[in-house]
Amino acid sequence: MIFPTVMNIFQDYSMSFYFRQSWTDLRLRYNFTNVDVLEIDTKMISDLWLPDVYIINEKRASFHDITVPNKLINIYPDGRVFYSARITGTFTCSMDLHKYPLDRQICDIKFESLNYTCVGLKFYLERNKGYYITQIYVPSILVIILSWVNFWLSVEAVPARISLGLLTVLTMSTQSASALSNLQKISYVKALDVWLAVCLAFVFGALIEFAYVNVTARVEQRRKMAYTVMSKFLENRKKNKEEDYSMSFYFRQIWTDYRLRYNFFGVEVLELDTKIIQQLWVPDVYVINEKRAIFHDITLPNKLINIYPDGKIFYSSRFSGTFSCNMELYKYPLDRQICDIQFQSYAFSENTIVIRWQENASVINRGLELPQFNLTRHRPFICDETFNGVDAVPARISLGLLTVLTMTTQSAAALKSLHKVSYITALDVWLAVCLIFVFAAFIEFAYVNVTARVEQRRKFDIPVMKNKEKVEIEIHAYCLSRRFTPIACLQDSRLLLVYKIHAYCLSTRFTHIVCLQDSRLLLVYKIHAYCLSTRFTHIACLQDSRLLLVYKIHAYCLSTRFTPIACLQDSRLLLVYKIHAYCLSTRFTPIACLQDSRPLLVYKIHAYCLSTRFTPIACLQDSRLLLVYKIHAYCLSTRFTPIACLQDLRLLLVYKIHAYCLSTRFTPIACLQDSRPLLVYKIHAYCLSTRFTPIACLQDSRRLLVYKIHAYCLSTRFTPFACLQDSRLLLVYKIHAYCLSTRFTPIACLQDSRLLLVYKIHAYC
Repeated sequence: MIFPTVMNIFQDYSMSFYFRQSWTDLRLRYNFTNVDVLEIDTKMISDLWLPDVYIINEKRASFHDITVPNKLINIYPDGRVFYSARITGTFTCSMDLHKYPLDRQICDIKFESLNYTCVGLKFYLERNKGYYITQIYVPSILVIILSWVNFWLSVEAVPARISLGLLTVLTMSTQSASALSNLQKISYVKALDVWLAVCLAFVFGALIEFAYVNVTARVEQRRKMAYTVMSKFLENRKKNKEEDYSMSFYFRQIWTDYRLRYNFFGVEVLELDTKIIQQLWVPDVYVINEKRAIFHDITLPNKLINIYPDGKIFYSSRFSGTFSCNMELYKYPLDRQICDIQFQSYAFSENTIVIRWQENASVINRGLELPQFNLTRHRPFICDETFNGVDAVPARISLGLLTVLTMTTQSAAALKSLHKVSYITALDVWLAVCLIFVFAAFIEFAYVNVTARVEQRRKFDIPVMKNKEKVEIEIHAYCLSRRFTPIACLQDSRLLLVYKIHAYCLSTRFTHIVCLQDSRLLLVYKIHAYCLSTRFTHIACLQDSRLLLVYKIHAYCLSTRFTPIACLQDSRLLLVYKIHAYCLSTRFTPIACLQDSRPLLVYKIHAYCLSTRFTPIACLQDSRLLLVYKIHAYCLSTRFTPIACLQDLRLLLVYKIHAYCLSTRFTPIACLQDSRPLLVYKIHAYCLSTRFTPIACLQDSRRLLVYKIHAYCLSTRFTPFACLQDSRLLLVYKIHAYCLSTRFTPIACLQDSRLLLVYKIHAYC
């Protein structure tokens, strides 16, 4: 029976075996009747001659002596001696690891005597490949595929691609170091070295590809913008903690030795000291599947021996040991195992010693708790994926990588303390399925990312990078911030115009990002459209220091009933600009000035100013602007449109009348809102027809009298116009002058009922 264990790190192997020798010693011949074989106690071995056999390639070895030395010696009548001993040892083996882990090894054990011949035994070992496929080859292939996700990510996703490349390189490096950590450091190249080097080259190549593409993209952008090896397969058997179990128990034996019968009065049992055990015959029981074991001797040897009057002996000892157990792990960790402990006599056959159990002899501690095998076993699981948008590239890359690495680490930790078997266990299946789910989530992200970017390029109709690619991307970012869809926004025929606006942004002190993200972009675009319609080039137009002014004017256009395009394309834009210049010169800010509901009125007043001898600046800067506004309000209240009213040549007259109103005790509002303004106008027209200038005429203190005369005219059957044009007006004026010369005030004089009489006398004259 052989229990081999191979250790790669020291190029040796351990083995437990039965070493059996047979030779003839004529001095030991006997002729006893009915004795076919003499079964000699192991204590007599030292009195016999033994061949001086030793093992040439042995490093260390030992005999088993639990519970007694595991040795057997039989002597036959013809002097033939049969000697058997159980040995465990570690032996050297020169291994060829060029094809590791797909290798085959030939290990031997050589027995030799110093003065005699040599024999040996060779073992042909073929390494099981299942463990390496599931723990090294498959994970490394998945890591390579994972690194290729870089090829489907956008070149702008620098954090995601850097994280993915570095983590996959580190993963391969860690896996390579772990696989080779327990292998002997040899100078030649192994098959596993080649595999891991190729895997690392693929992963590293993906990172180099990203660096090259990133540099190339940035250079092109500037040009455009200018214009495994396993850890241990088999270990030292005494250090091997795989497929074994440890146990501490009381080993109790009962047998009868008639030589020890006694008949002492009143002594039912003899309790002997443990030192006497060496003087008694004890069955040579040993544990077949024992790896290592010890007796407990704190504070004294934990042994008990009692002898009863009929020669029955009760022997109890406490020891702890580690015992091998061939486990079936196909259903691991949902498995059930049957482990045993086998007791057997080493030197005596069943003709001499028969071992059997007493009834209810095996007793287990009721409070026993095992670390792994219980009546029930918990089977927890973990879900590590969350949702992120397809645009959140760094977040999804980090999440995917961490879940993959977590599953890889969890798999390695779960299988670390498990015996490295070549077949697939249930835990391998479970961990593989979990890893596939996590890996599939990562592949799904790569596919969605590529699909989204391809669809985006198709929609934007820019399958090849154009010279204005960067600008269009930034413009598109602006489009996304508006209420228009990117398709409608970018497909607009005005895209080139927006691009030129962007060129202007680049020429200013603001970065194009800030410039384009400004909420005023649409306004700037419309102003630019106006610039294109003028004789100035759009570059000169937009670079003009008056851009802010144009913007405010445009804001005014947006507040009117006209569309911005029609408003800005109007030939009167320059006029609006000058009005705005006037606003800037006043105490009101341009915003307040232009946002006033009266800008259209101001514009029409300004048009009047342009038709006069005064320049628009002087006209608008006049302190009488408020007066002009009120006159205009009067125009709006008449049956004439404001345009006709203001364009009338009589505007200056109205203005002078208004100036008169300001000089009276009435406010301009009350003066102009009076229903008699047309009369005042006609009086003024009369003044113009006289030898007096309109200023002198209106400033005359007798204006009130003229007004009352005019009121008289209105009360007659004649229209005010005919009344005033009558040649008798001068007469009325003189009558009025007479009234002023009398003791009566002009008011009382004119209100006199005799006025009609005076008028008729005057008519007769």
